[in-house]
Amino acid sequence: MALKTVLDNFAKARAQYEAALKTHGDDFQKEIASAIAAVLPIGYVFTWTQCTPYFCDGDPCVFGVNSAHVHTTKQFEEESGEGCGMGCDIDIDRRGIYGGTPELKELLAPVAAVWSQLDTKENEPLMLKAFGDHARVIVKTDGSIEREDYDHD
Repeated sequence: MALKTVLDNFAKARAQYEAALKTHGDDFQKEIASAIAAVLPIGYVFTWTQCTPYFCDGDPCVFGVNSAHVHTTKQFEEESGEGCGMGCDIDIDRRGIYGGTPELKELLAPVAAVWSQLDTKENEPLMLKAFGDHARVIVKTDGSIEREDYDHD
């Protein structure tokens, strides 16, 4: 196969991907919110951040989706949405749930299962398109989803 043919095939595939993102991007956000809210216990808020680091100790700065956090609604409201460092003790990443009691981990296992479907290297370009760079995404039990700018200095 000639190089031009290969490049044309990739260009067509990229155009189809971009068109699908444009057409279904809002649906993707709503489906994420719906899937998480369906398993998020009442009284909790689910958040995650995603960004390209400004500095990576000499390594390339590459976009990534960071660990997710589970806050009680009260804790989240007291933090004024300023981040997890002020008392958030439940983190969820590709490897599991960190923090909290065994009972709470069991309660949050369905949330972690949904998150593990989203939090993959393969999905990072889609997450970037859907929510943007330097973003904090917030999902509540009512199925609402919000995006805030995220300052990660």
